[in-house]
Amino acid sequence: MDLKTSLPSEETSFVGRRAELAEAKALLAASRLLTLTGPGGIGKTRLALRLARQVSRAFADGVRLLRVDTVQDTDLLPQAMAVELGLRDVGRDAPVKIIDFLRDKELLLVLDNCEHLAEACGVLAGRILAAAPGVRVLATSRHVLRAEAEHLLPVGPLPVPTAADGRAAAARTDAVVLFRQRAVQAGVLAGPEDHAAVARICRQLDGIPLAIELCAAWVRHMSLAEILTRLDDRFALLGADGVEVPARHRSLAAAVEWSYERCSAEEQTLWTRLSVCSGGFTLAAAAAVGLAADLPREDLVGLIAGLVDKSIVTRDRTVRGSARYRMLETLREFGLSRLTAREERAARIRHRDHLVGQVDQWSLEWFGPDQVEIVGLTRADHANLRSALQFCLDDPAQAPLGARLVASMSYYWTNCGLFGEARWWVDRALLVEDLSPDVRFHTLWLSAYTALGLGDQDRSIDESSQAEAVARGAGDPGRIALALAVRAFVLGVFEGDPIAADACYAEAISRFGDAPELGGYLVLTHAGRAMVAGLSGNQVQAAASARQAIELAEVRGELCHRSYALYGLALAEWQLGNWPEAAANAKSAVRLKHRFGDFNGLALAVQLLAWIASASGDFTRAANLLGVGERIWTFTGGKAMLDSDAWIVPNTACREVVVGRLGQRRFESAFREGIDRGGDLDDAVDYVLGAQASSGQAPPELTAQELRVAQLIAEGVGNRTIASRLLIAQRTAQVHVENILGKLGFSSRAQIASWVVQRRLDDQQLPVLEDD
Repeated sequence: MDLKTSLPSEETSFVGRRAELAEAKALLAASRLLTLTGPGGIGKTRLALRLARQVSRAFADGVRLLRVDTVQDTDLLPQAMAVELGLRDVGRDAPVKIIDFLRDKELLLVLDNCEHLAEACGVLAGRILAAAPGVRVLATSRHVLRAEAEHLLPVGPLPVPTAADGRAAAARTDAVVLFRQRAVQAGVLAGPEDHAAVARICRQLDGIPLAIELCAAWVRHMSLAEILTRLDDRFALLGADGVEVPARHRSLAAAVEWSYERCSAEEQTLWTRLSVCSGGFTLAAAAAVGLAADLPREDLVGLIAGLVDKSIVTRDRTVRGSARYRMLETLREFGLSRLTAREERAARIRHRDHLVGQVDQWSLEWFGPDQVEIVGLTRADHANLRSALQFCLDDPAQAPLGARLVASMSYYWTNCGLFGEARWWVDRALLVEDLSPDVRFHTLWLSAYTALGLGDQDRSIDESSQAEAVARGAGDPGRIALALAVRAFVLGVFEGDPIAADACYAEAISRFGDAPELGGYLVLTHAGRAMVAGLSGNQVQAAASARQAIELAEVRGELCHRSYALYGLALAEWQLGNWPEAAANAKSAVRLKHRFGDFNGLALAVQLLAWIASASGDFTRAANLLGVGERIWTFTGGKAMLDSDAWIVPNTACREVVVGRLGQRRFESAFREGIDRGGDLDDAVDYVLGAQASSGQAPPELTAQELRVAQLIAEGVGNRTIASRLLIAQRTAQVHVENILGKLGFSSRAQIASWVVQRRLDDQQLPVLEDD
């Protein structure tokens, strides 16, 4: 996937549509909202994605895609759009934040499969276009959006050969080309002698792309003549009830129904059950949702392969080593229509139970070396998790379990920049009656934490106090500690009372000792204490707490909360005048914040680098970084610097010093360069990490062990092999890699490898690696 355009790669060849593409380009150039309309299976999505790729260079800020079919609630639509735009921590005013973000952008927003939320999509698109003149919207929908100035382009079927066409002419029609290409993919080459049968099949299917692809998949199992016979039978059956059905709808219905009937009973059962999955599924999910007494586990892979062969299921992508599959929305809807209400409910319960089990496992493993992998896996199932939460919270009998799932996802909500969506679900969860004390505590704690991230300190104080009362009522020291840690941060950063904050932190840390199962949160608590101490000028406490947090994190292989500790240590080193060390730690924090999507933390770390650059005399670089930091705040939904004087005051002071040393004109030029660099987050992070300060200060030297690790990285080996070669634990190897990246200001292993090669070219000494 292209990160700037967010468009998936084309899995199969694109056929025809030259006239439609030309017309769509002209309409999109003349209007700012174009909706491709037509029935399911007609090819609206493929056409929209191809059009978006072709015009993407005309949009300086790229293309963003939102698959609206993965969102079932009108109120959740802005949150989902914010996530796809790269915004983080967007609260209830998501539409306002989206509009503010897009106001100065030149961007194409693609809204795919809008029909079930057509009105909401139209309203939101209208608000965006009214405020953001450089944005255009391309939508696909079976229904018009009814937005002002909406232009429509009906998408029709592919051209089919007429009975009068000769062989050569028929072979060039788009429908025939599509059938032959998909037949080749199924392993069968339709030769010239088959042209009449292929042409008749395409006419029979009225040129509907999905119908053609479904039938072409069957050439592996039957002859073209047999396919025609089965289609004739299906058409006769569809017309038997005397109901008038439009030809195109009947063609698609015939192909889908016929494909369904040609599947084995077991494949049919799996198809219908998997239709409750939203946004794709893994083999593990397919087993959990689709298998029961009537479908043995040993048959799963064969059944999935059979559905892939028949073009019902497509291989999507691999996420962290797990293959994912998906169904086209038309086929998913058909599968749902074949389930009785009772069967659908049973499948959704299995779907929910699978996700609850996954989240419980990921939450349990969160404070370990697999955090990045867990984030990737959770993100891949984000749409499924939304579906499961919606199913639970819409049903009073299931709502308590839905609230538990909301709370169990706290590792994801709080560490990946999703405070806003978390608050949307938390507000619903808190309305659930008869929550257990455990779920109520964790839901209140999550609500307090997300309020903190959104700059709503009053709510954070109130709900952390409620959470503490629940914990004290249960006599649970670990939960008391969690509540105290949230309150401590609010007191120190927002209330300006570092003494009260430190007392809260001290009590929290002592209580964690009685709750070893929550030891991972001890990392965050020490890191928070370091940040509060650093921001209040207590460098000794800041450095001590940060180092404690880093030590605990290294033991666990933990990275996410380690980033807060690195920030706290960088604050202390900056105030102590140890600027190279401060910069190295702040850059390490930047890397980690970016990997986890913590844009609040990323912006704060970049601004700290600006303070460090100013203190070390590199004023132009400081102005650059101030600009980058300010631009990154626009990617968040909260207030810049969380509207806290703890950050506003030193940032303002830094700016005044830099303006005083450079002069207003030079400052504005350097600041604007930073603003421009920050327009794309990936580019911004590369700029922050890769550009060396102009003062000429050398980066910190690596230890001998880190140099050995760097050489092995240059050889192209992974952490497991590094651990084996150096006789260390795998997570220790991972920690060494993170240290190297942070010290050198790099963002990838490839940069480390290039650095090693350059040192060899420069004839700089490297330790000798012994042979295995």
